[in-house]
Amino acid sequence: MEVFYALLSIGLVSAISLVGIITLIIKNKTIQKNLQIYLISFAAGAMLSTVFLHMIPESIEKINDLKTIGFLILLGIILSFILEKIICWRHCHLPITKTHKHHFAYLNIFGDFFHNFLDGIGIMAAFKLNFTLGLSTSLSVI
Repeated sequence: MEVFYALLSIGLVSAISLVGIITLIIKNKTIQKNLQIYLISFAAGAMLSTVFLHMIPESIEKINDLKTIGFLILLGIILSFILEKIICWRHCHLPITKTHKHHFAYLNIFGDFFHNFLDGIGIMAAFKLNFTLGLSTSLSVI
């Protein structure tokens, strides 16, 4: 049954992520900037609260080895840092010309695929452990 809930949740998360296109439709720069600040703040708060209030305590309860849990958290941070340095992604304000191109489409597609794949794995793993944890992880991803 948890697989059904996980797949339903992943489908709902995917459908809701399409709502983000609304921010691209808004033409007013002030509204766009203000909306972006609130949405990023909300997303960061939701992710941090899910990690510190649900996922880490659940892993402590299941694994019961603080050194292993701490090592895995540190490993995740280090691997994310290394990946960022390998990609070497930088924000650029120069306009696109024939000599100065912004090749971000492939990186964007790959990053979106990888991100959604990991979201699905996280949601499925959370539902396998506990329905409440799966629900809170799904809400956090949303």
